[in-house]
Amino acid sequence: MASEKPIRVINVKSSSSAFSYEVKTIQEGKTYDLIVTPVAMEEPGISVLRIETDCPFPKHRAQQAFALLQKP
Repeated sequence: MASEKPIRVINVKSSSSAFSYEVKTIQEGKTYDLIVTPVAMEEPGISVLRIETDCPFPKHRAQQAFALLQKP
């Protein structure tokens, strides 16, 4: 979302322990990378990651990302 004020990521929650995640700040308040890694490759897995921000608009405060690990 383009905003005049910086919007910071304040928390990330995962629905599954099958994935680890890390938030890397590229440009504070503007650009972030969410790096998601499967914990084990043997079993398929799925996770919903909820990204909470300090956005002043309530409907944009939380975003979601999805991770999926499946067998080829």
